[in-house]
Amino acid sequence: MKKIYALALLITVIFISGCNDHFYAPALYNNNSTYLAKPMHTDSAKSASYVSGGLGLGSGIDLKDNTYMGLLRLDHANTFDNINLAYGVFGFAGSYENTSIEKTEANYFNNKFFAGLGANASANFFIPLNDKVDLRIIGIDLAYSSEFGDYADFRKAVRSQPGFHTDINNNLFSGGLTTEVAWRGRNNPQIHYAVKGYLGKTFGNHDFNDYTNSYYNNSEYNNINYSASFFVQMRKYFFVVERQNIVNVNLRVGYCF
Repeated sequence: MKKIYALALLITVIFISGCNDHFYAPALYNNNSTYLAKPMHTDSAKSASYVSGGLGLGSGIDLKDNTYMGLLRLDHANTFDNINLAYGVFGFAGSYENTSIEKTEANYFNNKFFAGLGANASANFFIPLNDKVDLRIIGIDLAYSSEFGDYADFRKAVRSQPGFHTDINNNLFSGGLTTEVAWRGRNNPQIHYAVKGYLGKTFGNHDFNDYTNSYYNNSEYNNINYSASFFVQMRKYFFVVERQNIVNVNLRVGYCF
């Protein structure tokens, strides 16, 4: 019986200790690959540029803290016979809100500023099912972003402190496979819709200073990430909503020219 009590006490101590650990990653980790619009094969213009801006809401990797950011994009796309290509650049800025460090704890903060720049590209093979539907069967997305600001400095400053486990690599390179369907409105062909799915991964060295908890090093942090996007364009204006890894949501509005 004493052994059982001792084991229960040990498990409780480990659990409480784990609850006091704090984990911090770049603000755009698994979240820097965003939707790129492309003309349909029946569009009169097979080349188009897109400018957009929006907001992003998300969570820290331990699902405790919050992120809020603004995003600006400038993209260009071309549609050829059975192939779509798109590429663009973006800038972002936002706030990382602490909800996990108590005021009585060391390194407490309310909000930390972050910002950065990036670029991404997308290519896919498509089959036109009819005059209104493009089946973009398979594609590839690539994205790069670099982050700076108070939040990046904070992750570096606390990396060696007990109970703080941080990824200080601010340069993110991600890639993955996509599938998408684009179609025109049944009653209004000037309205263009698209739904896209993405499976990918952030590459490179991203660790928590040798922290051995398998949940963060092997399961949650380095796993394949995923997103779903919905796009709608009416004449020259468009709207995009994206859901990334369950907890991140991005909304954008833009203009095509």
